[in-house]
Amino acid sequence: MRNPSTRTLEGPRRVSRGARRIAIVVLIAVAEAGLASAQTIERITREIIKVQEAFFEHGVSQLKPLTMTQIADAVGVHETTVSRAIANKFIKTPHGVFAMKFFFTPGYQADSGASVSNKSVKEMINDLVAGEDSAKPFSDQEIVAKLQEKGINIARRTVAKYREELGLLPSNLRRDYK
Repeated sequence: MRNPSTRTLEGPRRVSRGARRIAIVVLIAVAEAGLASAQTIERITREIIKVQEAFFEHGVSQLKPLTMTQIADAVGVHETTVSRAIANKFIKTPHGVFAMKFFFTPGYQADSGASVSNKSVKEMINDLVAGEDSAKPFSDQEIVAKLQEKGINIARRTVAKYREELGLLPSNLRRDYK
């Protein structure tokens, strides 16, 4: 048996060295655990890194929508196999430690044709609220308009839902009366 510390990640050259190092950490942990499904986890991890490469280099704002079905099809296993394989598994990234399930997220199609994950949209909403004038905070409808300027078409009630999930108050309660 090979020494897990000498394992390398082969594959497309377009995957950054940082992403490869992250994958190697996960793969070493899997190999050390002696899991029978190590090859499956390895293939799933490689595919996640390939799809989410921009996240590994730039952070949550670059997370792409991804489903377990997409990974299952790419790896050649059933969707439930992917689900079981990633259960209770974590990956160390330059942006922190994340459960592997974190990388599976629904998303939206931007006007430019690019896919944007709902986590990226939540981050955009959080950034808009953080940068707003406290004397005149953005209403949910104004946030919708700002997102539409970026090519993301989203309903006002979805903005309200995401705002609540982020723990952000409605505009009338964020207003600073001085």
